[in-house]
Amino acid sequence: MYSHIVLGGTFDHFHGGHKKLISMALSLSSKVTIGLTVDAFIQTKAFSYALEPYQTRHHSLQQFLHACGRFEDVSIVPIDSVYGTTLEDESLEAIVVTEATKKGAEQVNSEREKKGWKPFPIHMCPYIFDAKGDVLSSTHIRAGKVNRDGYCYSSLFEHDIYITSEQTALFHTPIGDISPSLPQHVPSNVPLVCVGDVVTRSMIDEQRQFTAAYIDGRSQRETYHFDISSPYMLEHSHVSNKPGSIQHLAAQQIQGLSTEQKNIIFVIDGEEDLLTAPLIALLPLESMVLYGQPHQGVVCVRVTEDKKEWLRGVLCV
Repeated sequence: MYSHIVLGGTFDHFHGGHKKLISMALSLSSKVTIGLTVDAFIQTKAFSYALEPYQTRHHSLQQFLHACGRFEDVSIVPIDSVYGTTLEDESLEAIVVTEATKKGAEQVNSEREKKGWKPFPIHMCPYIFDAKGDVLSSTHIRAGKVNRDGYCYSSLFEHDIYITSEQTALFHTPIGDISPSLPQHVPSNVPLVCVGDVVTRSMIDEQRQFTAAYIDGRSQRETYHFDISSPYMLEHSHVSNKPGSIQHLAAQQIQGLSTEQKNIIFVIDGEEDLLTAPLIALLPLESMVLYGQPHQGVVCVRVTEDKKEWLRGVLCV
């Protein structure tokens, strides 16, 4: 048992792995210091556009500590380097890490030895895994692959889905904000995917950039054609999506979509309307999905954790 132990991290989209790490530290020491990375220090992380701000991450830590009944035993300090307070606070006795942060602890110990201080004993916290056996991580949550409990959204589409009348009614209600024309203030640093020929043509007519678009050559059951030229690229995906369904292979194609690409237009054999669902379920958090709502305008969906869970509830009925 130590008197004072330290750990650090980003604690973005606070999940079970974070809880296990902090719980281990609390079991080893009467006092714990948690170094919480400031926003400027983490902007190079994958899917950085979906990172929670410092205050949100700080609040999540506080909530967990209150729930543990150990709030008074823990100090949360902002850090802007791997070292945090480890080269300043001589009362610190040990450090708790995961395999991903072990290298940082070794750097800390190297610098402590240069100062003539004792290196920390390094306590390794085992990982927690998601439902498919991958490490549960904030990166995968931001990527839209899993929720904070480790549920994998790809599980929704392991088989072809045929939409019921009840589900159809839910999908006929706009899932996001609706406007009479294309939204003008879509962030430029997030994936943007269009569903439908009319919305896609409107984006092209306005020379707007997007990540990908899904069309089927029809609008409201009628044949619909428009010219596509550089910088927009037509990709015949050879993926079939039957009317009133979400086909496994279509969802699989979406799962493999690179959010780094630009202006790729996929032609679907069948209907693309319901592909809005796997896009919301499988795209990274903060992505935007645009689709048309007949006689109303354009629906703009911001992909959030709540939207993914709503969709999961609809498809698991």
